Amino acid sequence: MKKVVIGIKRANSTVNVTVTFDDDPFELLDESNKPKNEEEEQKQLISLAQSIVANKIIGHEINLDSDIKNHELRTHVLISEKKEGGLQVSYTNPYGISVLGKPLSLGKLLQDRLGTVQLTNAYGEIGAEQTLRLPQIPENILQSLQAKKAIATIAKGKRDLDKQKEEFLTKGPSEFPEPAVFPLSIKTTAVKDIDLKNAVEKLSALHGNESQLNPILKQIETVEEEIKTLEIELTELKKKEASLKDAMSEGTVASFAQTHLQTSKSELEETRKLLENKLSTLRADLSRAKSSFENHVKNNYALYEKFENGQEFTKQVMLTALYNAALDNYKELLKDTKGQPETRKKMVEIFNKHFGGIAIVDDYGKVNPIEETYKSFADTTLSEVVALANEVIKVTEPKFIETRLIEAKVHCQNQYPKHFNNLIYNDQTQTTPFIMEKSFSIFGSGTLQKININTKFDTDRDKPIQSASDPRQLRAEESKIPDKKAIEDSQSQLKKAQTQLTELEQKVRNFQRYTALIAELEAKEELAPKQKIQLDKVTESFNNARDSIITQIKDQPVDVQKYVLQNINPQLAKSVVNELPEANKKFLITVLPELTKIPEKSEIELFAEKYAVLANEIATARKNLNQIKEKDIQVEQLNQLRSALDKVNESQLDASNLEKVLEQSHTYTQNDLAVDGLIFQQQLTTAKKRLAEQIKDVEEKFESIKQANKEWLTIFESERQLLIDVESSFKEMEYQRDQSEKNKEELQRLTELATRSYMNILSEYEQINERIKLAQGAQTVEQAVILETRLAEEPKEEIVTPPTDNVSKDQNETPPTPNKGAMSGSKPETIVDRIKAIYEQYFKAVREETENLSQKEPSQWQELFKEKNAEGNLEEFKAEYLKEIASDIKKEKAVAALNEIIKLIQETEWKTGFLGSKSKINIEGKKTPVPVPNHIYEIYLKAQEGIKEPKNADLAMQAINAIATRAKSHSAKFQFLRKRDEQTQEAYDAIETHSKPR
Repeated sequence: MKKVVIGIKRANSTVNVTVTFDDDPFELLDESNKPKNEEEEQKQLISLAQSIVANKIIGHEINLDSDIKNHELRTHVLISEKKEGGLQVSYTNPYGISVLGKPLSLGKLLQDRLGTVQLTNAYGEIGAEQTLRLPQIPENILQSLQAKKAIATIAKGKRDLDKQKEEFLTKGPSEFPEPAVFPLSIKTTAVKDIDLKNAVEKLSALHGNESQLNPILKQIETVEEEIKTLEIELTELKKKEASLKDAMSEGTVASFAQTHLQTSKSELEETRKLLENKLSTLRADLSRAKSSFENHVKNNYALYEKFENGQEFTKQVMLTALYNAALDNYKELLKDTKGQPETRKKMVEIFNKHFGGIAIVDDYGKVNPIEETYKSFADTTLSEVVALANEVIKVTEPKFIETRLIEAKVHCQNQYPKHFNNLIYNDQTQTTPFIMEKSFSIFGSGTLQKININTKFDTDRDKPIQSASDPRQLRAEESKIPDKKAIEDSQSQLKKAQTQLTELEQKVRNFQRYTALIAELEAKEELAPKQKIQLDKVTESFNNARDSIITQIKDQPVDVQKYVLQNINPQLAKSVVNELPEANKKFLITVLPELTKIPEKSEIELFAEKYAVLANEIATARKNLNQIKEKDIQVEQLNQLRSALDKVNESQLDASNLEKVLEQSHTYTQNDLAVDGLIFQQQLTTAKKRLAEQIKDVEEKFESIKQANKEWLTIFESERQLLIDVESSFKEMEYQRDQSEKNKEELQRLTELATRSYMNILSEYEQINERIKLAQGAQTVEQAVILETRLAEEPKEEIVTPPTDNVSKDQNETPPTPNKGAMSGSKPETIVDRIKAIYEQYFKAVREETENLSQKEPSQWQELFKEKNAEGNLEEFKAEYLKEIASDIKKEKAVAALNEIIKLIQETEWKTGFLGSKSKINIEGKKTPVPVPNHIYEIYLKAQEGIKEPKNADLAMQAINAIATRAKSHSAKFQFLRKRDEQTQEAYDAIETHSKPR
């Protein structure tokens, strides 16, 4: 690629524009318009580059602002032609392609716009790598420029052709072809190199459908293929025979073969040798037949090819002579039409018509090469070429043709002897290819009139064609080919040998298979009893462990049973559950659903069942083996034995799984030994859990009463500390395998101690809580009495101020405050005794029924636990159950006690004190309501409520205790206004004393 770099330099900036051209910038111009030398070319390129840069400046493609320090640009140029005295120039811009108009002076333009600048021009050539370093032009713009170049190239070619055409008519062709050289020799093929199949196909096609060449060749090929197949199969048979001999000489097969297979082996060898002899004869016969047939075909084909090639050679020689004669005629034509364009044009047309395609002159004076002539006459015969030559002789100057024909005749006469050597032409006068006839002339030799063919190629080439397909000769050739019977005989012999080999192989395979099956069966018979002994041991271990575990847990609470089963072998746990009572079994499966996923039968049981099947199958296989006779082993018998052994394999115990089961044997014993510890651990866990709940409950209760009188809390705190001590003992307790009974006794002792302590705390808590409620109630009563006194309507003078110097008996008997306890006054025999009797009877009945209930046998508790579908452990269930039943008993007995209290109130004559009482009750048999003390009235109403709602009877009893406590602890401040009857006071005291929870 060529380039011109235009540099525009100023003080503070430089603009360099690289204008690139193709390697041959002026190639599209006509020769007359191209620069005469390199110096002129360089000058024109620099001038074009400056004009292009000037146009780019005018078109604002180049920025000449002084603040741009350095600016590099590139454009590529196409010079397409010169028209109207000016070059047609296109160049790239940033957006496409521009066409250069009128050339501009870059220097003048820069002077006008910028003043003084330094303008430089650098011309040079660059390679592809250097081009890559230049500013790149978009590919699509370059493609557009190339498209314009392609159009310009076509136009240039058209101009060149037009010029050549014009110059041909006015001056002559640019070049004149040399005369063509005659073919040097006739192509021949050596007999040994002739392809038999191609020769047969060619000779058969030339002869026609009646030729038997192809059928005979196919027959030879078929027999050859059959013999080849027989030889391949024989080779394979010999390999198998050798392999079989090796097998028969090894191990136990050797003695078996020596005893039972010698006859079969000898028969096979004899059959195989006979087959080898037959195949050897067949191969020799076929080789002779094929060689004879090849000689017959190839010799005839070689002779045919000589005549055919001789005719083709002669045809090309005559075409060459005619072509050269045409060139001579063309040369004369050019001489005669010099300076006569139109005449030359017409004469060329006549020339092309006369020479009929042998030589054709185009519009530019060029003559087609001789190779095109050979190609166009490829399917033309020698006779047709001679006829064409005679036509040309008639319409052209004969002297040119005669000269060239003489050359052709001489060339043929020189070449014929090399190939035919008088084989065909014994008459020397016929060794020339053609004879020229001339007109009679007294003076000279006359004028050439025509030529005649003097060769016999057309007729002589038919002789080898006919000879090759001669029926008599072909029948003789066919008779030499091995017949079908010989082939079939060899095939039959091969099949016999193959059958003998197969039978012998089968006998060897049967024996090998027989011995392998024996070894396999003996291995199974040896292994099975050993596995049975192992299986019996692990079965015994499993059963002993299961029975022992059942004995240990059958009387345990279900939570203990559940815990034990969760911590032993799952299959062992499943077996234990299956042996427990049905009710117990159903419950455990409910709480341990994972047991349902375990198969009903243990792996040991499954192995035992499988072993029974295995033993039976081994016996069957042994029976099948005993029926086989070694000297006559039948495949069917082996198949039966194989089938029996397959069943043995299907039934055999999986070694890896059996090993796992055997390894578990010691775990069963460990599980059995661990059960006692598991039972203890679960009981200890349950006890710890229950104790933790009790301690939590006690702590909560303590929080609610810890502000009470310290004397009241003495027993509570003592029992509370006892619980904490028991908890410490539980934490220190560990299971000792060799002290199992001692462990259980200690656990039971601590559990009972904790239970008693907890029950004592509950009882003490209820009493403390009641005392606190009484204290709170006394304050409420005192406030109510003050309000009642202020509202009374009695005269003030009747209000007696109590003396300050002496204290009455009633005042001395006023109950102390709750913080100091209650004091009893003197009690009339009747009412105190009746109240005491009512409460003694109530508490006695509750205690007796509750004790009777708690004295159930463990089995009864177990059945009740299942019946209630309870959750958790049995001890928790017992405590909760007793609590619920005790509550029901209290309610039932409370109804009877409340009836007795109502009866007591109704039958007693009550005194209502100084102020009287507005509280009255209806008594059967009395017409008017009877007034009673206010607190007695309250007790009466509570008793009635408890009877109407039996489920609240126990609560009514507790409320009556609170009312009595309140009444007993009335305020001493207003005692003179409501001086209480002694009998009433004693009733309150008795109720408060005997109604306390026990």
